[in-house]
Amino acid sequence: MRRSKSAVRSKIVALVTGCALLSAFAPLTAGAVTVDTRPTLTQLATLLQQSSTVNQLPAEAKAMMANVASKYSGFYVGLPKSRSTHCDAKTGQSTIPANPGTTCLFGQPTAKRTLVLFGDSQANMWVPAFHELGVLLNLRVVAFSKPSCPPWGYVVTQTSGAAYPDCTLWRTAVRKYINDSHPAYVVLTGVSGFMSATHHPSAQELATGVKATTDLLKASKSKVILLSNIPWLRSTGTGADTNSCMSANPTSISNCFASRTSDALVNDVSAGLWQASRTQHLPIVDVSNLFCSTTTCVSVVGKQLVYSDRFHALASYMTYISRALVPLISPKLT
Repeated sequence: MRRSKSAVRSKIVALVTGCALLSAFAPLTAGAVTVDTRPTLTQLATLLQQSSTVNQLPAEAKAMMANVASKYSGFYVGLPKSRSTHCDAKTGQSTIPANPGTTCLFGQPTAKRTLVLFGDSQANMWVPAFHELGVLLNLRVVAFSKPSCPPWGYVVTQTSGAAYPDCTLWRTAVRKYINDSHPAYVVLTGVSGFMSATHHPSAQELATGVKATTDLLKASKSKVILLSNIPWLRSTGTGADTNSCMSANPTSISNCFASRTSDALVNDVSAGLWQASRTQHLPIVDVSNLFCSTTTCVSVVGKQLVYSDRFHALASYMTYISRALVPLISPKLT
C-alpha cells in the first residue's frame, strides 16, 4: 500500500520534531548524546530520597573522588578553558574582559534575553548548570566570578585578613557592564565573606549588603534574582569535608550526610539572603531540593559524587542537575 505525499510529509515532520526535542534536552557539554540522562526535578527528588539511606560508597563515586583534585575539580569541565581564565578573575585581577558579552558567554548565544551570573566562587561553580539552563530556556548567559569576592555591597577582606582592593574594583567593573548592557536578569550568588580577619558579616549585614548592590544596579533596569547557597556538609566533630569523611567510612557514608534542618542549610549566609528576599521583595531560587531529600542533604546521588570540597559542588554534578534547575528558576524569569 502506497502512502500519500501528505502522509509521508507528516511522518517526516514528526521524526524531525522528535529529534529536535531529543537534542534540546541533551547536555551540550557531554558530546554526542542520544538519550538525556539528567533527571527532572521529580526524578531527582526520588534519587535524593533513595540516596539518603545508602551506606555503601558506589565504585563510580569512589573513582571520581580519587580524581577530584585533577580531573573533576575545575568548575569549567566540558567548557573552553580560556573562558575560566578570562571570566573567573583571579586574586590581583581587578578588571573584566573588554568584550564580556562574547568572551564570557554561555547558554544560547543567539537568544534575545540575557542573564548575568555575578558572584564569587559560588557563581563560578554554577556556570556549567547555567550554561545548560541557558540552552534549555533560550537565554544568553554572561558569567562573572572572582574567588572570595561576593557581590554584596560592603568592603571585604581576603580570608587571611589582608586588604582586597581588587575585589572592590572588580565588582565596580561588573556593575558598570550590567548597568550599561541592560540584561533582562541578574542572578546574584555568594558567601558572606570577611569584613575583617575575624568578622563574618551577620545575616542583617548581609541583607543590607544585598540592598546596597541592588541599589547600585538600578540603572540596568534588570530583574535581580538571588540564588540560595548550596548545603555545606562536613564530617561531624572534625570539620573535615564530606569526601574525606566518606573515604574514611566507605561502608557507612550516610554518617557523612547532614540533616536538612542542621547547619547544612541554617547559617548566616542563608538567613541573610532569605531576609533580603523578604524585606526587599527580591525573588530567590531555593536550590536545596537539588541536594537534599525532605530530611537529608547528601554527598552522593545515585552514582554521582556531589562535592569537590565542603563548599563547592562538582561541575559534573552541576551539569547533571541542570534539567532539574529549570522549574526552580523559570517562574522567576517573568
